[in-house]
Amino acid sequence: STPKPSSAASDVYKRQDYHDSGELWMKGSYSDGKEDGPFESFFKNGQPEWVCSFAKGELHGPFESYHEDGQLESKGSYSHGKKCGEWTEGVETVRYPSCPPARD
Repeated sequence: STPKPSSAASDVYKRQDYHDSGELWMKGSYSDGKEDGPFESFFKNGQPEWVCSFAKGELHGPFESYHEDGQLESKGSYSHGKKCGEWTEGVETVRYPSCPPARD
């Protein structure tokens, strides 16, 4: 019989997008058309705008966002698209419901 393609194979790829002026704007990984894995976004001046991770299209894991001058804007964690645990937002520390333990 003829072998069939594996249904377990997913469409996984990395992507980079650029500002109209040519500077790197965003880079990250996709799986089955959804953000999946580490992501980074940059201002036109090359400074990071945000650094985060996705799981199946939802923010999941550490998250950091920055001002255009490089100063930290916010830092914390997401669990399946929702903020969790302790966050630094500007000069304030904000507490959200605890993040669930990581699963292997």
